[in-house]
Amino acid sequence: MTGVSDVINGLMILLPPELVGLLVVVAAALLAPGWVHATRARQLKGMIRRRVRASEADRSILMDEILQRAGMDVPLLGVAYGEASKREQVALVAALRARLEQNARGQEELARHTRKTERKKPPPRHPLETIAIVETMIEAELWVAAADQVAQALEAQPTEPRLLDLSERLERARESAHQGGTVDAGHVER
Repeated sequence: MTGVSDVINGLMILLPPELVGLLVVVAAALLAPGWVHATRARQLKGMIRRRVRASEADRSILMDEILQRAGMDVPLLGVAYGEASKREQVALVAALRARLEQNARGQEELARHTRKTERKKPPPRHPLETIAIVETMIEAELWVAAADQVAQALEAQPTEPRLLDLSERLERARESAHQGGTVDAGHVER
């Protein structure tokens, strides 16, 4: 707070006191909505955290309070939705989702949360890494798992000659093992 008072004192030296008073009032009016929103968001998050530890009867009461506090304010509903999702509060998430789906801004908020929580596909492995993994699986006669690894690698890099060669080697090894009477250790083919 001393920083704020230092700024006001500095302005009082440079400007007439009436103008400084007006600037303070205007600044407070501009900052108040953000402060109120941040306070309500913190309160909602706290209520959701309390709901996690509450008894079953208290959970429904807290859920009603959370929904009442959030109202139809999309930013507050978004904050509550994110916190409830993080805390795995399924019933609350469903209720908040229903409210968010009622208008376009709410749907945008849901889409933003979905994008934020989607798992990103890991980058494809280097072909040599895939070859090492698959060769280990071939030695262990894990044919289905090896075929899955090769299929994933070829999906990412369909023209990679080393992977195409690996696919052929896997088929030859699989055929010779089946002719020799070995079975895929614990794996069921699809």
